[in-house]
Amino acid sequence: MVSIIPILLYVIILKSLDGFKLVKWKVLVLALALGAVSCGLSLLGANISSRYELPFYAPLIEEILKGCAALLLFRFNRIAFMVEAMCY
Repeated sequence: MVSIIPILLYVIILKSLDGFKLVKWKVLVLALALGAVSCGLSLLGANISSRYELPFYAPLIEEILKGCAALLLFRFNRIAFMVEAMCY
């Protein structure tokens, strides 16, 4: 739980820098949840890959899943500016 505090502080700081109020809290929480899900799935992938002695696949899986989440936000027109992308 302690390790999530810097992440939440970073998100709050970025949200406060959003002067035009482009980022909605609902979508921001959804993006954080998608990040947590991708982390959990990469942990599952790490456990499976360690069983079969396939190294370094967990970070690859996690980054691909987070990239898919960002692409979904672009697809559904939730991201228009760079400051939004940084927050998400």
